[in-house]
Amino acid sequence: MGGTLVGVIDIVGCGPGGREFLTFGAWRAIRAAQVRIGSRRLLSQFRQGEHIHLETVRVGEVLELLARHAHLRCAVLVSGDPGVCSLAAPLVKALGIDAVRIHPGISSLQLASARTGADWGGARLVSHHVLEGRPDCANVFVIGGSRDATERTRQLRADLGGTEAIICRNLSLDDEEVRTATSEEVVDMGGLSVLVLRPGNGPAAVDKGGKA
Repeated sequence: MGGTLVGVIDIVGCGPGGREFLTFGAWRAIRAAQVRIGSRRLLSQFRQGEHIHLETVRVGEVLELLARHAHLRCAVLVSGDPGVCSLAAPLVKALGIDAVRIHPGISSLQLASARTGADWGGARLVSHHVLEGRPDCANVFVIGGSRDATERTRQLRADLGGTEAIICRNLSLDDEEVRTATSEEVVDMGGLSVLVLRPGNGPAAVDKGGKA
């Protein structure tokens, strides 16, 4: 039986495979976890220390294990980046975004881009992964910073209609801001800004004025 949750659950992107592509933040989250859940391949890289290792990548089983070990600090290890064809999406849907802390990782897409010199900005993603419980993805990520980004983004939101808009500004910096924009708001897309547009049935809206 599970106890009182000691903190948020870490969902950790472990990169494309090579340990040199694991971020420092991912290392720290994995080392701090008392319970690690993931595939045999991922868990085999982190056998040192007194930790509980539980092998599964099935959504239902992962949720059962998290509930059973809710009194301990848990980390779910996923390949690549949690935002790309990952176990993270159904977990966030089931638990809510406030119950998890997602640690991004280097995806195979990024590494393939680096190896080939191909620009993957604006590329269409086609995946043949079949993931249990993964919802259809129709998210749009808008990168700001150009002179006319604000007006072009306003027009894009009007054209799409009915999407939830979440503004992410100064990500990873001390003044990071992540919040939901109102439907009438003209979002300033200057500087280090990314706007996430997603259907209204996505995970619960967020409002994090400080560090995420």
